[in-house]
Amino acid sequence: MKSLSAKITVLSAMLFGPLVQAAEEKPAVASVLKDGDVTAGLLQTTLGLMLVLALIIGIAWLVKRFGQVQSGAQGKLKVVGGVSLGTRERVVLLQVGDQQLVLGVAPGQIRTLHVLETPLPTQDEKPTAVGSFAARLQAAMKGKGAQ
Repeated sequence: MKSLSAKITVLSAMLFGPLVQAAEEKPAVASVLKDGDVTAGLLQTTLGLMLVLALIIGIAWLVKRFGQVQSGAQGKLKVVGGVSLGTRERVVLLQVGDQQLVLGVAPGQIRTLHVLETPLPTQDEKPTAVGSFAARLQAAMKGKGAQ
């Protein structure tokens, strides 16, 4: 019986000895941080932060680019011009389709002052002057020279 008991003790020491030794050394190794562990953790944190910031910037760009909702007038409503009458009062010329309105704008109210029967020409509709800088430049580029 002694020999069987001795054999089991030797066999258990051979099998479980390295495990017991590794378990005893593990807390000592785990308590000391290595530079590689700190660097890897810092790198992972930095990359995660950069990813979140890139996501925020990307969403802000998408909202700015595609977030503009068309109004019911769908681009047919345009402010042609305006004149300030005081610190808080203005007269505004508004183009609605083919019709132009003169509006009085004051704090808390907007009133129609006049509806123009014949619309005034806007900047888009004005013909360019023959002697304008753009015409002279085009003539000079063609080699004709400005007269």
